[in-house]
Amino acid sequence: MEQVFVGVDVGTTSARAGLFDAQGKLLATARRPIRIWQEAGDVVEQSSDDIWNACTAAVRLALREARIPPTAVKGIGFDATCSLSYRASEPAPLKKPPP
Repeated sequence: MEQVFVGVDVGTTSARAGLFDAQGKLLATARRPIRIWQEAGDVVEQSSDDIWNACTAAVRLALREARIPPTAVKGIGFDATCSLSYRASEPAPLKKPPP
């Protein structure tokens, strides 16, 4: 099975994912929008849930476009211009999400 690596970049208005082979060749890209809410003055807000949903959707789309199974992913690099946190309804260790 081919080994691939995922790069995720989160900007102000979108999350982008790039899928690369072991030699660094770009195999696929995908972009998903991130909503922003603007209030009076310079107040701009984003939703952590919306950001994470955009990240996962972009990665899944890139994998689908490249016809690569998620099990082939051997590493993920992540860059963001925002502050993110993992949130769960109950405090617990992180678990692998269901397929």
